[in-house]
Amino acid sequence: MWRRVSKRLSSWKEIFWGKALLAGTALWAILGAWDLIKSELLPEKYQSWTLVAKTPHLSWRTWVIVLLAILLGVLLEGAHAAMQKRDKANAELRTQMVKQATAAHGKTTMNRDWPGDWKLAEDGFRRYEKSSVRADWFQSSDGPVETWTIGGDTSDLARDCEALCLQAGKLLVVSPMSNHISVELRAHENDTDRWLYFLKGRYGLSNLLNGTGIRDGQSHTSLFGSIRNLAAASARACIECGAKSFTS
Repeated sequence: MWRRVSKRLSSWKEIFWGKALLAGTALWAILGAWDLIKSELLPEKYQSWTLVAKTPHLSWRTWVIVLLAILLGVLLEGAHAAMQKRDKANAELRTQMVKQATAAHGKTTMNRDWPGDWKLAEDGFRRYEKSSVRADWFQSSDGPVETWTIGGDTSDLARDCEALCLQAGKLLVVSPMSNHISVELRAHENDTDRWLYFLKGRYGLSNLLNGTGIRDGQSHTSLFGSIRNLAAASARACIECGAKSFTS
């Protein structure tokens, strides 16, 4: 509760106190300068010119309205100055964030040790090369349908290999390897599928099967194949990708 009150009082102080102090100081300086000029430079007949003597004799209601108008002006000017200060701070912060993001982007995508990144991806796949995880590909003209399924071992091992395929598929498009793959392969939105299609095109499929069927009087064909020992095939492909990622 006290923290909220303290923040509110701090905001009010920022809006009012600075401008009110500035206005009071300016008025005091003007009056002091006038008193000095009047007493030192002007003839004696002007010595009786004081603020009270020259102030119009207005009713107290008029003075209240004048003071309220001055207070409103001070508050509006203080609020405007506070907003300008925050806008400037936000603009500087955005500029700094953009510079940091640009620098980080350069560090993470442009000035990297790409062969080293592929070596790390290879090491990840090597941890699972003795597993029986495989990637099954299925295509049917009924739809058409084309899918990949990673399995063949425990669900944890399959998910780990799928995560590594996701990373390798992303590396295909952000590393210099992007210059060595087809436009169609780069266009895949799913990074895991991109890697599996890359392996399919590079090493082919095993256990190829095909069949035909009829649905609603329409004949359709189906194809099935697998990338056996997915982790070992991926590790081998990472070595080749790393070799093609050296830049002069």
